[in-house]
Amino acid sequence: MTREELYSGMFLGTALELRLFFASILLGALLGALYDLFRALRLCLKHPKAAVFAEDVLFVTVSALSVYVFCTELCRGRLRFFVMLGAAAGFGIYLSTLGRLVVRFNSSVVKTAKKALLVIGKVLKKFLGDLCGVPFFRKRGDEIEENPCAKGNK
Repeated sequence: MTREELYSGMFLGTALELRLFFASILLGALLGALYDLFRALRLCLKHPKAAVFAEDVLFVTVSALSVYVFCTELCRGRLRFFVMLGAAAGFGIYLSTLGRLVVRFNSSVVKTAKKALLVIGKVLKKFLGDLCGVPFFRKRGDEIEENPCAKGNK
């Protein structure tokens, strides 16, 4: 095999490589959106370290498989540096632009939901506490009064 044949097999053409580069930027942005889903999950729910580790492994696996399938299907089965660069650039661009807005929105939604749940919890605690002194949601150190309903019956 001559040098020209080897080179022609490696070169996809400038137009195709440019399209693949922009498609890999889009792939990176989609992976950034997936990463934001995991970040939103972490904002909403407290995770043990093992769950965070499992989510990270899942994200890395999905990302690696996505780039692998992209390269095998669109780049004649070869891993191209410009595809990796494009995916990394798309991921970074997404996180620094739209990702910031999504994180702000998610954190404000989570804060609002937590405040609303705290208000609902206080109202329920007061309501249940007023129902004949039912000791729901009391702290361990709180003293429990005798049943105020029983005082009225004496």
